[in-house]
Amino acid sequence: MEGREDSLPTDDSEHGASIRGQAVSDAIESDRVSVERRRMSFSSERISLSAEAGEKTRAGCCAATSHEKTNMRPESGSRKTAGQPDGRQLPSELIELKTSTIMQHYYPEGGWGWVICACAFLVHGLTTGLQLSFGVFYMQVLRRFGEDKKSEAEWIGAMSMSCAFLVAPVAVAVCRRKSIRLTAVVGGMVTALGCLFTSFASQMHHIFVSYSIFMSCGLGIARETSSLMIGQYFKRKREFVEVFVQSGTGLGIAIMSVLLKDLIKLLDWRLGLHVVTGVTFISFFLGMFYRPASLYHPQRRAILHLKNQKRKVKGRKNLQDKAPFIDFSPLKEKTLQIIIFSAFLASFGAYTPCFYLVYIAKNEGLEENSILLLQVFLGLAYSLGCYAFSLPILKNTPQCRISRLYVFQTTMLGLAISILSFCALNGYYGYVLFVWFYGIFCGGYQYSLKMHLYEKVRPNYFDGSWGYLQFCQFIPVLIGIPVTGYINKGKRPKMGFIFSCGCILAGTLALFLINIRRKANKTSNQVTTNCTADQNCYEIEHSLSLRNTDLCTCSNKMGHERSTPLEKFQRGILFATSANVVDSEKGPDYLVCISEERLANLGENNIVDELRGGE
Repeated sequence: MEGREDSLPTDDSEHGASIRGQAVSDAIESDRVSVERRRMSFSSERISLSAEAGEKTRAGCCAATSHEKTNMRPESGSRKTAGQPDGRQLPSELIELKTSTIMQHYYPEGGWGWVICACAFLVHGLTTGLQLSFGVFYMQVLRRFGEDKKSEAEWIGAMSMSCAFLVAPVAVAVCRRKSIRLTAVVGGMVTALGCLFTSFASQMHHIFVSYSIFMSCGLGIARETSSLMIGQYFKRKREFVEVFVQSGTGLGIAIMSVLLKDLIKLLDWRLGLHVVTGVTFISFFLGMFYRPASLYHPQRRAILHLKNQKRKVKGRKNLQDKAPFIDFSPLKEKTLQIIIFSAFLASFGAYTPCFYLVYIAKNEGLEENSILLLQVFLGLAYSLGCYAFSLPILKNTPQCRISRLYVFQTTMLGLAISILSFCALNGYYGYVLFVWFYGIFCGGYQYSLKMHLYEKVRPNYFDGSWGYLQFCQFIPVLIGIPVTGYINKGKRPKMGFIFSCGCILAGTLALFLINIRRKANKTSNQVTTNCTADQNCYEIEHSLSLRNTDLCTCSNKMGHERSTPLEKFQRGILFATSANVVDSEKGPDYLVCISEERLANLGENNIVDELRGGE
């Protein structure tokens, strides 16, 4: 080798030296450009530095060095290395990325998820739509058992909706431990059996057991499982998908009202409810389409292999290490407590017009066809409200940015005003005006409530938090609907809706506690936050100050210092829908739509993210 190097001409040695200098200068310039890009992006958003950047720097420098040696000492033949058919070895970044996605959660953001979306649309129509069309069923119960059972019949609808809210946390806990598909199928079967038992009811307490308890529990389970499946398939498009899913409730109000009235009137009580049982049994078959999103994970075989290996090894952990059946940790957050408290107050009167509209309209002399048309208008207005109030959320731009909190408060305020106006409206056209306004704000209220909670709570805790929010509506719905009916029995039949309006306004005012709490925390923690931010910025700027000697690890310029300045930073966690790739252009295509949910302990922001969605 020494003889070969000595035999090289002087021109070739000078040419090799120039090539070496050019390669090193190109590597230094490219790394400096990447550092400047990182500094510019750090001021606009929160970034996480990765230790892979140091590996990339050393790999690039070593590649330049090998290129120099190749130019200096050309070999007669080239050896193929393992890793690729053409002999090129895979970069270390890509090898690490192939294994780093095993413990990451996968959101397909489409595909079979659109089938799940269609199933959830139908499920909401068969569950919430059936419950909010209770006004028609209320009249059929009075027709069968007599007008003297009016007070008892009011409790049927209240218990039906409240029991569906009651089982929400239990359904979420069961789905986390067992299969969501199996839970959904069981919920659909329980719903159909409850409706079938109701058709054979001969006394009021039979309806309480079959319709208000048994059937409503099945409706709640079927509804919660559909929400859980939507959360598995969609994260980036969750707001858009929820518009379509929540609008299914409005379609269910329109269709189920027509079915309950016409079928029971034409086929009598028992046969009519048999047909309704067949319609509700569709939710049983819809649950069979719930395929878990893990089937589409790019590293599914590796995950199954790890699970099989884990089963073979005997666990040494105690039973205390297992996660609790119902996790109450999200309830510790103050922001979530305020949202739940606001929904608790608003639930006393938010749904009362859906239960008493048909009865009040009939007492004022409206025809049955006109009353049925009012129910259809109510369902269409509900769907329209979901689409209308989704525009400020989906079309948010930097030029015009509207907080979801203000959208939610607007829907609650409109809901209170529309219910208050119902006390002064009379006649068919007055009721038409009321159902359109009330339906639009009611649909917007349900959608904005869910999206506001989705903004505040991280996706990993959203399902449990939404279950707790629905559970807290159990008592208000159970008490608020009968109390409104009791007040309406006085001289003026619509005075009970003033109570409903007052409860909704109280819930609207309770939401201002979020801004008050945010300002208080900002004032108390301002000094600590500034000190911490200054220290972090100093460390990042110090670590990003690369020198020429820090770029090459294969020459004597570094000496004994071979550590990169970025090694002390952990691997970044991205909340987008792509993998954490150092160079996005070289990232594998199959790693799209991946984001991590098992976050590290981030203090108070681990569950509730106060910085999301600029308010």
